[in-house]
Amino acid sequence: MHTDNSLCSFPSSPDGKQLLEKLYGAQARPEQSARWETLVRKTDSLFGLNGARLFSSPGRTELGGNHSDHQGGRVLCAAVHLDMAACVVPTADTMVRLSSSGWPEPISVDLSDLSPRASEHGTPHALIRGVASALRARGAGLGGFCGAMDSLVPSGSGLSSSAAFELLIGQIFNALYNASSLPPVLLAQLGQEAENLHFGKPCGLMDQMACALGGVNAIDFKEAIPLWQRIDFDADACPYRLAILSSGGSHDNLTAEYAAIPAQMREVAAMFGQSRLRGIRYTELIDRASSIRKTA
Repeated sequence: MHTDNSLCSFPSSPDGKQLLEKLYGAQARPEQSARWETLVRKTDSLFGLNGARLFSSPGRTELGGNHSDHQGGRVLCAAVHLDMAACVVPTADTMVRLSSSGWPEPISVDLSDLSPRASEHGTPHALIRGVASALRARGAGLGGFCGAMDSLVPSGSGLSSSAAFELLIGQIFNALYNASSLPPVLLAQLGQEAENLHFGKPCGLMDQMACALGGVNAIDFKEAIPLWQRIDFDADACPYRLAILSSGGSHDNLTAEYAAIPAQMREVAAMFGQSRLRGIRYTELIDRASSIRKTA
C-alpha cells in the first residue's frame, strides 16, 4: 500500500523502474513509467488515492494447440507485454466506475444486480458483472471500486483483450476484497464464466489461463481443473520473434463464427460416442473422414 505521494512517484522510483523493466523491458521503461504515472494522477483527480492500488493484466498468444482447450486438449501459450493497466481505489458502495482511454464514457456497473443482460453482450460491462457474479457464487469478497485504466491490447487483435480485461477485474476484486488469496487458476475460471454467461462468447479456458499465469506455460485441459507447467523459455536467446501485424480487420463481430468451431468439433466427437475430441485417435478420424464430412 502506498501513500498518495509515494504512489505518484512510484513509477519513477528505483523499485518502480525495476518492476517496469521486468514487465516491459529496459527500452520501453521510460514510456511505461509515464503511462503509469498518468494513470495514478488521473485516478487522483477523479476519485482520490485513498487505498489506491496499481494493476497490470497481460494479453496472450498461442504457441500451439489452437481450439484444443475446449476439447480437453493440450496447449502452449504465453503472456505478452502488451497489457491492460489500472489504478483503482476501493469504495463503500456497490458501484464499479472505470475511466478508460479507449471509451468515450466511463464504464459504470452496479454490483447489486449481477444477472446476465443480453443488452450487454460483447461489452466490458458484461465482463465486470460476470466476474463479480462468479465471485459471489463462490462466496468470495466483493465490493465497489473506481479508477482509471489504459489498454495496450488491441481489441479484436487475437491477443485476448476480453480475457486480459476479465483477469484485470478479477485481480482487483482479489486484492481489494479477498486479501489476494484467490489462486490464478480460479481467477481464470471466473473470467471464462463471465465470458460464457455474460459476454456471450463460448470460449475455452486457455486465454484466461495464459493471462492469469503470465510467462510461457504448457497446459493440459483434460480435467476440470487444468494442470499447468511453467516453461523456462528465453525468447532473446533463440532466433525467433513473435510479430503482431495489423491486418486492418477485427474479430470483434465474429462470435457466431467462433462458436461454430467448438460446436462442430462436438458434433464430430458425438459420432464416436464422446462429448469432446480428447482421446479420439488420429487414425480413427481418418478412417471415418467421409462419413464425418457427410454427418457433421
